[in-house]
Amino acid sequence: MTVPMWVWAATILGVLLLIAFDFFTVSRTPHEVGIGEAARWSIFYIELAVVFGIGVFYFMGSQSGTEFFTAYLVEKSLSVDNLFIFLLIMAKFAVPERYQQYALMIGIIIAIILRGIFIWVGAAAINNFSWVFYIFGRLGWSHSPFAYRFSAGTGLIRSM
Repeated sequence: MTVPMWVWAATILGVLLLIAFDFFTVSRTPHEVGIGEAARWSIFYIELAVVFGIGVFYFMGSQSGTEFFTAYLVEKSLSVDNLFIFLLIMAKFAVPERYQQYALMIGIIIAIILRGIFIWVGAAAINNFSWVFYIFGRLGWSHSPFAYRFSAGTGLIRSM
């Protein structure tokens, strides 16, 4: 299914507005985030994703809606390991709790920008040189033991 360019533009604009809202209102004043505040913001963003997914389901059809919710659930479950990595980084650099939310926001913005660049470059490479797909697959396969051997306690890679 082809998605019109205005839908992509509106989606990207919506995400940028959400990031700006979060950056200039929620993260503006450094403070320690409690469980209640974190839970409220998590519920808000989950509800927002559900509303967006219902819109995809309604306007783009059941297949696109199902694909969105499947991808959302996969990304949500994968984000748990990102939280663990963020905790390790915050602890390693001894970031005070009151500044962790701001540092996390900056890290997320940088990650989104770099992910976009890498996806764009990788898609262009695969589109122009199909054999590059095998190189990317080999890199992912050969580097998986490094992720397995990463020690949370020391932050160092242990030998197998």
